[in-house]
Amino acid sequence: MQNGGWDAKRKRHLSELHRTMGRFEIAIGSQRLFVESVETDLGRAHIEEYLRDFQQDLIWLVMGFGTATATGGAPSVETELVSALTAFASAARRVVDNPALSLREIRVETRIARLRPNVATFRQYARMPAAQRLVGRGTEETADIADNRYLRHMVQVCERLARSVAQSAQRQADNFAARAEMEAARSAEYLTMDSRAVDPAIFDRQQADMKEKLDLVASYTDEGNPDISGDVRSIRLKVGKRLADQADKFFCYRTGAAKEEDGRLGIRYNVLQVPKKLANLMLTVIGFSDEYELHGTESIRYYTFKKDGAHIRFSHVVSVIPYTQALVHPG
Repeated sequence: MQNGGWDAKRKRHLSELHRTMGRFEIAIGSQRLFVESVETDLGRAHIEEYLRDFQQDLIWLVMGFGTATATGGAPSVETELVSALTAFASAARRVVDNPALSLREIRVETRIARLRPNVATFRQYARMPAAQRLVGRGTEETADIADNRYLRHMVQVCERLARSVAQSAQRQADNFAARAEMEAARSAEYLTMDSRAVDPAIFDRQQADMKEKLDLVASYTDEGNPDISGDVRSIRLKVGKRLADQADKFFCYRTGAAKEEDGRLGIRYNVLQVPKKLANLMLTVIGFSDEYELHGTESIRYYTFKKDGAHIRFSHVVSVIPYTQALVHPG
């Protein structure tokens, strides 16, 4: 079963696989199981059951404000949408307080002194010559015009939209509250826990995976490359996070006497540049190995736009020695 989290309130696993259509892969040790999920005869009841887990996110998908799922992070309410609804409500209120009106002619029975005759007046007079009140022309103000009908339609649309957003936000809040309650209970359990049993097989697999990745880094070399020229130098340093979107550059600092030398020169940070193949290997172990000794063709130059940084570039690397205690003292 996919470890997608346990919902203690609703007593179920929050796995995505039960509502995944298409082809997905399940890894069981060294074995791979490929599952093809195809639904061809879903009725309305099946569709509603299929969508129930993430119905609170449909309004966000329709409005284009995110692609969150029921088990993942939910998008925050867009302030632009709330501001737009608020502004529309204010404008609609002003129109309602002073609406546009239209005059139309109606038939109204009035006294003869104030009579505005029309065809119906003469017909009635012919039937009742002595009548003191006759039907004539009158006027009536009405708000039933195209502009107001369109405004009413927009108010109804925004009212439904606001209700849907409010319901969706409430469901999201309930989900976050349930998740917070679950995490609070888990943290309380962890605070009182002295130790936690680890399956030796899982530990061994993790150790083997770490060793395999470190061996790939340690076995890297450009030796034998006819382009290698110049003196081969050695440098020991600690590597940090990657520089922006530069695939072959890392922030780093030198260790030992070299670190003290950087301090005397006013160098606050270094940027290490290595061949891209080596950089990709280093990325796979950066979580548990960050100190290396590099042997290769290396040059150091100061940045021209910042005087407190240095660029350490290895055009070719002969060998790499990783230093880590992760395989000796894990954790």
